[in-house]
Amino acid sequence: MGADRVKEAKVQTLRSDFEVIRMKNDESVDDFAMRLNTIVTGIRSLGETIEEITVVKKFLRAVPIRFMQIVTSIEQFGDLKNMTVEEVVGRLKTPMKKDSGIMEINKENHQYCSHMLNGHHNPSKPTRMTHRIPRRERRS
Repeated sequence: MGADRVKEAKVQTLRSDFEVIRMKNDESVDDFAMRLNTIVTGIRSLGETIEEITVVKKFLRAVPIRFMQIVTSIEQFGDLKNMTVEEVVGRLKTPMKKDSGIMEINKENHQYCSHMLNGHHNPSKPTRMTHRIPRRERRS
């Protein structure tokens, strides 16, 4: 009877961890997947069931805003019922592999927008954003 109580307490703790887990802004997709998988494996090892669709949906809800466009695409066009966490990880990582120049532009745009929203814009002084254009797109 005492062992059942300990097991139930562990399950409840892991389920709480599962509910509140969020990907950190500076965390890689792989690192977050590993943290989430550790919790899910713990729940399953205690004899509880947690469906893959539940884990996939949690993963998609837990990523930072920078992934929202990809998440929306996955939700609209992907078959979530048959998708695995590994597939989600792969889809979230794919755009990052393409061209680092695009990522640099997005990062600078984010910094620029944050700068403007925080009231640091001086209308009398024109603001100019610069960004690196990938070599293959440069004009001669």
